[in-house]
Amino acid sequence: MGDRLPSERDLAALLEVSRESVRAALRLLADAGLVEVRRGGGAFVCAEWAETSEHAVRQALLAQWDEFEALP
Repeated sequence: MGDRLPSERDLAALLEVSRESVRAALRLLADAGLVEVRRGGGAFVCAEWAETSEHAVRQALLAQWDEFEALP
């Protein structure tokens, strides 16, 4: 298992979104096999991604890379 993600509360504050938005995003990431959400234990980045998952993440990030670099 990979690194633990910040708490829902911390992610919501960092990204300036609601906790419900964070929960929805984590569900999508879990469904895609990118994170594992443990009840009461937080969310963890999966240690290994399928090649298709890696490609999908790369495509999504590259499309908005300038916006990511502009984040404080």
